[in-house]
Amino acid sequence: MAWMWIVAGPNGAGKTSFTIQLLKKLLNPDLVRLNADDVTLALRAADTDTEQEVLNLHAAQIIDARVAEFIESKRDFLVETVLSSDKYRDDLQRAKENGFRVGLVYISLYPPELSPSRVQERVRKGGHHVDWNKAIDRWHRSHQELGWFAPRADILFVYDNSEENGEPVLIGYYNKQENPFLFVSHLAHQEIATKLYAAFAGSVPITSVHPDEL
Repeated sequence: MAWMWIVAGPNGAGKTSFTIQLLKKLLNPDLVRLNADDVTLALRAADTDTEQEVLNLHAAQIIDARVAEFIESKRDFLVETVLSSDKYRDDLQRAKENGFRVGLVYISLYPPELSPSRVQERVRKGGHHVDWNKAIDRWHRSHQELGWFAPRADILFVYDNSEENGEPVLIGYYNKQENPFLFVSHLAHQEIATKLYAAFAGSVPITSVHPDEL
């Protein structure tokens, strides 16, 4: 059975760094990773004249096409996304129809202002820029989308990566096959806890006991 993995979270949450480690430790390191930022960089290297927004749009279109291609061919893949819109809802549903299992890894930051602050740090290191207000708006919309995607995943990991120079902390976990409960850590910030409680309300029991302790 094929897997569609979605690694999501606000700008600056550390999705790419985390994904690389995730592939090495838990998943297949050869799993195809689809990342619009990587595509944008490749496009920019080949085209120094086109406006950045045009390249960003082109990169997004390329990723959308590849996601559709992998779903139709029933091949495992991973896609990174801010998840600030509903664009992957149809893809997830189509993947399910094609027999996929869906894994969702969500990496959060708190407070919202930490997102553009981390982006600024990234820019100083040569990374790409995201407008301050746009990053905050995406933070809110991304967490809103989490409420839709989380209960539709076959396996869910939610991490908080707010601590500077720290390791992401597991604050939410759900495995449809192995565990008939949703774990939400007492360390989870209110935005995450509220979204998860609402998303799973009435469907599965909720516990604050870490999965390793059960």
